[in-house]
Amino acid sequence: MNKIMNNISSDSDKVTKAELKGDIKKLARERKFQTLLSTLIFVIGLIIVMSFAQPILTDDVVDIPKLAILIVLTIYGLIIGRWEGMDWAQKRTNGLYQQTLRAFNEVYTKMQPIRAYFSQWCDLLYQKKRKSRILKILSNWGIDDERVLDLTTDELSELVNKHYRKEWLGNSKYPPSRHADKYKRGDIESEPYVSYFDPYTEKQVEVIKACIEGYFEIDKLPASYFLISYSNSIKDAYYNASTAGKQKNSITITSFTSKILTLILVSVILTSVGFQIYENQGQPDQIVQAIYDTISRLFTLGTALVFGFYTGTDLIKIDRYYLAFKVETLKDYLDEFEKGIFNPVNKVAERKQEYEKEQKVLEESIKNVIDPELIQNINNDIKSLEYVEKEE
Repeated sequence: MNKIMNNISSDSDKVTKAELKGDIKKLARERKFQTLLSTLIFVIGLIIVMSFAQPILTDDVVDIPKLAILIVLTIYGLIIGRWEGMDWAQKRTNGLYQQTLRAFNEVYTKMQPIRAYFSQWCDLLYQKKRKSRILKILSNWGIDDERVLDLTTDELSELVNKHYRKEWLGNSKYPPSRHADKYKRGDIESEPYVSYFDPYTEKQVEVIKACIEGYFEIDKLPASYFLISYSNSIKDAYYNASTAGKQKNSITITSFTSKILTLILVSVILTSVGFQIYENQGQPDQIVQAIYDTISRLFTLGTALVFGFYTGTDLIKIDRYYLAFKVETLKDYLDEFEKGIFNPVNKVAERKQEYEKEQKVLEESIKNVIDPELIQNINNDIKSLEYVEKEE
């Protein structure tokens, strides 16, 4: 019994130690903890140095050679840290990026049998996203009637500060609308093809016109974008995907600029400090100053590496976000295809129908053309008649 209890106790201790070890590793990965640790190491080194000497400001406000060294170390640390951060975040076997990449490869394989229709679905997706954005813009301006998008720009003036009765089959002022079939029932049962609109302000009408004329267009993502795992482009990912490269560059520039300025400020402070040996220590000033300079440079390099590393991981987070967007898009395509929501058009049959339609129009045109030989024969008959009349 005691042996069993000892084994249970031993296993419990192992689990506790494993959990503690896991917690420590998790803490060690935290950005704040790593930054705090590097700062703490610098402070400890500074305390050791101050045990031998007291800090004083140098005669010169800034030691230019020392500052230059720290700036070079800062830039080097940021660049190397960024590369390493991107590589680490992208290649971690159990990291979010690799998990998302495996999900992409899985759904990509599943959709191969129906890949031929994907471009059609992407066209519909674009139309849906575009309409969604336009409706949101209209809603922001207090316009909830999406039927205004089916009006022509010529008749938008009819909406300014007055109600408007729209006849979709046309009248003496406006021609029939190509959207007439949508409004066959009409707003009132006794008035088919007739709709009534609320009045709007001039500014609202300008917004409606801008929507109709395509002022608020969005970039259309081709089907090929969703079929590759890497990205060049938070709100709806569809609107930002094409500019993800600019977003990454912006983050890099902003992050590097802010961190370089921060580290330069710290470097200025560090290089402005010297040390004077306490009289009872008997150590040369140069030794303590050299130790301090070494600690300052190591601190600057270490901090720059940490900052650059996490800038790199942030960039991979953007790649992972848009890769996850592609995965969800492909899943939506598969789901709509399997449920019959999306019914692809047979392009071969469609091309055949268009060809036959064009041939039919051409044949009708030929039938309506008068044969030149027939015209010549008619002209000859007329001349013969004129000649007979003259003889008589």
